[in-house]
Amino acid sequence: MNVLKNTKRIEENVTPLGVPAVEGEIREFIRRDVAVRPEPNELPTDKLTSLIDRVTEASIKEIDALIAEMQSVRDFLRTEGERMQRELTGYAHVNQAAVATVKIVTDSVSQWKSAIRRTA
Repeated sequence: MNVLKNTKRIEENVTPLGVPAVEGEIREFIRRDVAVRPEPNELPTDKLTSLIDRVTEASIKEIDALIAEMQSVRDFLRTEGERMQRELTGYAHVNQAAVATVKIVTDSVSQWKSAIRRTA
């Protein structure tokens, strides 16, 4: 029963000549736009070229916008990576200084304990 419903839906979208309705609409659009008589100094391919240019223009603009956006993200990621590298380097220096300070304090406390034990 589902097969019959699907077949009926497909048949509804097909023209009497067996061409899908969308394809027929595209053909009609091209006929209307391209099949117009050319201007005296215009070649028939000029209309087709113009049509192709208009159809592809939106896609090209979108691709260009995506490329620009991706370049922007790339630049952001690069600068963030550099910033994080600087911060990590700074933290490493602070950590080394803290370890050195703890070592000095530990050595000092050990010397005080030794001195207290000798006097006691």
